[in-house]
Amino acid sequence: MLEASSPQQIDDLPGWRTSWEQDKLDRKRTLWRDRLREWSGWDRLTGNCHVALSDQDKTFSGQYQAMQCRPGYVDADESELPDFDTSLKQAADLHGFGPIPLLVISRDPSKDPADSLEQVDSTQIWQKEQEDSKHLSPSSWRVIANGSRHMVPLDRPDLVVSQLTLLVNDVRTGQAPNYGTTSAK
Repeated sequence: MLEASSPQQIDDLPGWRTSWEQDKLDRKRTLWRDRLREWSGWDRLTGNCHVALSDQDKTFSGQYQAMQCRPGYVDADESELPDFDTSLKQAADLHGFGPIPLLVISRDPSKDPADSLEQVDSTQIWQKEQEDSKHLSPSSWRVIANGSRHMVPLDRPDLVVSQLTLLVNDVRTGQAPNYGTTSAK
């Protein structure tokens, strides 16, 4: 699980449910407009092939800009939005995987903005939910990716590869990592 969603996050994280519900409404209103602008080539013709990025996403500027104005990428996340709440409810019904090895890799909480009490609460809740996901298997461990934000595979590919190698070796050889632990690397 790489910085994976939690079944409780939509209701536990301050403001998430309200934000998600508003996003669903906004996206329905803009979906066809966005598709028409991209499919017709309007945005390319008018030079609107750039996306405004948050400070956190600036690292991925090249990737996001390359996806802009390509019809195949228009509202690519739209398919998950309507069913996100249903998926979370289904995931909440899962209480364990049994002894299947489970690796949880989470972002560095020190990289979360702490501009408000709500953001501090969100960071603490997110970290608790990441920690709780270890309970899905007695053969689990968690690693906090030092220096990484939400996009752990992009921020710390070295860590992802090394930890996945441990997971694969565990499955192949039975040489178990230190189950039940949480470490920062």
